[in-house]
Amino acid sequence: MQSTAKFDDRGISMKNRLKLVFSFIFCVILLSACSNSTKEELTKIEIAEVTRSIFYAPQYVAVQKGFFKEEGLDVEITTVPG
Repeated sequence: MQSTAKFDDRGISMKNRLKLVFSFIFCVILLSACSNSTKEELTKIEIAEVTRSIFYAPQYVAVQKGFFKEEGLDVEITTVPG
């Protein structure tokens, strides 16, 4: 049985070439979607706590070290009567 696939001068079939091109395009789109190259406005979030406590220590550290800002969040922790 003869193959009907067309090959270029390097022996790559058109079908395989199309797979390669679409795979490359897919990877470029996927990686560009993961990019954080644009500066967006921070989303303001207010966290209410009933008392200053060691229980909230991870939140205090995250705010102080800027972890929330890295994720696009402007977090303010306030104490409210509970």
